[in-house]
Amino acid sequence: MFELVGPNTGLGHNSLLFMIESQVRYIVECLKLLQKKNAKYMNVRTHVLQRYNEELEHRLEDTVWTSGCKSWYTQEDGKNIAIWPGFSFRYRARTRTVEADHYVWTPNPETANVRSDGRNAHTHGDRHRRPAFDGVGGAD
Repeated sequence: MFELVGPNTGLGHNSLLFMIESQVRYIVECLKLLQKKNAKYMNVRTHVLQRYNEELEHRLEDTVWTSGCKSWYTQEDGKNIAIWPGFSFRYRARTRTVEADHYVWTPNPETANVRSDGRNAHTHGDRHRRPAFDGVGGAD
């Protein structure tokens, strides 16, 4: 499942549509990679997520968003989980390419034997091979 307009993607200076367009483009690239890798799903690696969150917190330091003023951008503890801490064009640049090594890709067993043309990888031409033992009777 993908999420649009998640944490730290809000803007206080530009149209949110720009951010959504960037996110949709990124999701489409993820879906292409899922198909290419024959993966059922992808999960961001823990260390990548931690590094990203640390970077966001650092970039928000000493900004108006973390100056101590109470606003809907911050939680009760003062942590900002709403605003993107930079220019929207930098967000677009960050989401232009999916870094495949930032994710763990879980194989899709349901399509493991399906070729890119949709045919079963264990068939030859239009002829389907029948196993020697089909589960009924003996294997002789």
